[in-house]
Amino acid sequence: MSTQQPVSLSSISLYDERPFFEKALQFGVQNRIIDQPKLDAICADAPKGMVQIARYFGSEFLRPELEKAKDRIVNLVSLYLESTSGGDLRKAAESLQRSFVFVPLQRRFGHAESPVSPAREHQL
Repeated sequence: MSTQQPVSLSSISLYDERPFFEKALQFGVQNRIIDQPKLDAICADAPKGMVQIARYFGSEFLRPELEKAKDRIVNLVSLYLESTSGGDLRKAAESLQRSFVFVPLQRRFGHAESPVSPAREHQL
């Protein structure tokens, strides 16, 4: 006969489903790793990157395309940060403070006006 042990609260953990970029950014701000000028630069550059990605995959004039572009940027940056930091939020936040720059699509993906097949669209 087996005896059941009560589950302690210390054995329960919450799953944080936010993108790694968001977690690293919040960690960096809370721990004063990311300063206000860097936040301002991110806020200024992010919309430009969203428009470039929306233009590459469709139209920068449609709100749904811009929202998809935002998700793509967050996912790409999250993958990069998680990979290069090994999942360490401090290292990821330090990386954001040092070198968070959106690269124009022309240099990153080739020509911005290139057609994209549906199969390739799901790669980003």
